[in-house]
Amino acid sequence: MSIKTYWKNGLLILAIFAMIIFTFSAAMADMADYYVSPGGNDGNDGLSPETAVLTIQQALMRAQPGDVVHLAAGEYDQDVVSVRNGSSNAPITMTGPKDAVIHGAGNGRIFEINHDYITLDGFTIDGLHGDPASASGYRDKLLYVHGRQIRRGVVGLRVLNMTFANAGGECVRLRYFVQNSEIAHSTFRNCGVHDFFFSAGGKNGEGIYMGTSSTQWNDGKNPTADPDETNNNWIHDNLIVTQGNECVEVKEGASGNIIEHNDCSGQRDPNSGGFGLRGSGNVLRYNRSYGNVGAGVRLGGHEVGGVLYGQENDIYGNEIFGNQAGGIKFQVDNQGMVCGNLMSDNNGGDNVGRYGDLYTAAAPCSDSEPPTTPTAASEPPQGGITVTASSDDGNAPENTLDQRLDTRWSTQGDGEWITYNLGAVKMVESIRIAFHQGTQRVAYFDIEVSEDGAGWTQVLAGESNGLTDDLQTFMLTPVAAQYVRFVGYGNSSNNWNSLTEVEILASDGDVAVTPEATAVPDPITTPDPTKLPEPVTIYQLEPGNNWIEAEGHTNSSVGNWMQAEDAYASDNRFMLLNAGRDDRGNPNDVLEYTFSMNYEGNIYVWYRGIRSPNSRHGIYIQLDNGRLNRADLLGDKWSWYLDDNTREWTITPGTHTLRFYNRFEGSQLDRILITTDPNFVPVGQGDVVTLP
Repeated sequence: MSIKTYWKNGLLILAIFAMIIFTFSAAMADMADYYVSPGGNDGNDGLSPETAVLTIQQALMRAQPGDVVHLAAGEYDQDVVSVRNGSSNAPITMTGPKDAVIHGAGNGRIFEINHDYITLDGFTIDGLHGDPASASGYRDKLLYVHGRQIRRGVVGLRVLNMTFANAGGECVRLRYFVQNSEIAHSTFRNCGVHDFFFSAGGKNGEGIYMGTSSTQWNDGKNPTADPDETNNNWIHDNLIVTQGNECVEVKEGASGNIIEHNDCSGQRDPNSGGFGLRGSGNVLRYNRSYGNVGAGVRLGGHEVGGVLYGQENDIYGNEIFGNQAGGIKFQVDNQGMVCGNLMSDNNGGDNVGRYGDLYTAAAPCSDSEPPTTPTAASEPPQGGITVTASSDDGNAPENTLDQRLDTRWSTQGDGEWITYNLGAVKMVESIRIAFHQGTQRVAYFDIEVSEDGAGWTQVLAGESNGLTDDLQTFMLTPVAAQYVRFVGYGNSSNNWNSLTEVEILASDGDVAVTPEATAVPDPITTPDPTKLPEPVTIYQLEPGNNWIEAEGHTNSSVGNWMQAEDAYASDNRFMLLNAGRDDRGNPNDVLEYTFSMNYEGNIYVWYRGIRSPNSRHGIYIQLDNGRLNRADLLGDKWSWYLDDNTREWTITPGTHTLRFYNRFEGSQLDRILITTDPNFVPVGQGDVVTLP
């Protein structure tokens, strides 16, 4: 048992958590590692590199939830199909080095996944298996993820640090209700070889294809003909050079997807774009889209059954330049937040298409926009990184590694530097930097690398975009280095150099420096249920300020609400609406907080949260059996709200219950303040709470 301690106005409250440690430990002990090698034998047990099996399929047939399949370096002329589900806290993982290369064995899909909670990490899927001068030398699909159950697809897929190359068609396809999945830190090259190199007559060749085109809903390949709700997936920090069609395309019916920090170029269809959003309610932010034959971004889908797709997408903080068919092509009106994009040298203009004259993509965002960047579903390791700097003003270099955007390293003068020691030589592919006062000025800098800390090579002369306080991605030509050095030359306002957070990505899959941990909309992994708190029976409150953690709900069954983690949330935890929509007053889909207070008069209920990707009014709030009010969650960063509809309630002494109901999936609730002070306004995380 562990004990969580709250201090509330001198009142000590103890909340007891049940921890089923024995069961969890036993499960961990049963987890196995399986090894695959081109020189292996399927008659082996596969439990060591020396007794490796030959085929990946054999290893997957043996692997259970929590097991890891290790690929040795080499060529694998094999097709692979997933066998069983992992679980949210025990995925089935397949990992290997970049030079472990799967080429397929003849099927149109080299690797097909039909099961939940599968992780692919580090290896390569290359469709080139024969003559590079012949279309027959290339496999069609590299990774094909397909839901097989009615209105229920693959959940919890993670594709990390992978390399995809030389696909006849799409490099990666997510089809039929694929949800809460992540594709990150991966490289995509040469997708759509059949159509774009050998002129097969089509336009198929996406880097990442999400969903099903409305023209294919009835083709019989999906379990039903419904709109494909491939929703709430996270595509980030990828390098995509398709030499085919879109880097990422989101089809009609797919929504709630976040596409950010990707580098996109080489798209070759003049009628589409580097990024294509045919679905509604998606977010495209902090990407680079450049050098494409089409537009940098294309918005708009088909109208089907009276529903026009491709609306209400948020497009902000992107760098869009040098595209031959315009910057952003607006084929459908009624978009969401379109602002803060850095636009230049786009042929035909920055805002083009049927509704281009209604938008100004480079217009500044308002003070409350844009939202901040979500964190990963699980944090990458620190990996023993050390940091030094030429000088500082008391804001130490270690602050760039503390997962906080409100601390910084600062020093004044040209040529001042901060250096990160990765602990070993790695292939460095990109660096992400968050700049202090990043929306107010442009910072100027060089990036240098070294294998020994003595001889340095400049690999980037860069500048920040002046649009965001969040991390910005700077792609590098992969280079071997143990040391990465930022050399600052001041900014557009003065000669200070100030960084808040830094992340470095190396090609072996190690994230050298932990990124900021901010709001997590989706995807998110379900915590181990053995670690969830037992509900508090009742809160004993007093007049004044009373703080309640969202995960400290007093009801035991909360439906689609789930606990998740975020370093910027109070206690590093919060409650997330993982599914459902407009579940008005459903007693099975609610967070309850029952409290007793010996007080008569008005109370004021503040709540700290983040909006759903689908709506800025993502929850309902209710006190006792009173009116059910639609509550505001306006931003994509942690903020406090006192909704106008629920500004105050009048109570009498006794027991009361505060309820938060599901309105839109993706809404997040971190903390609640029940106060009798009408003038008190909470900031930050509120009062300090001691937690395990």
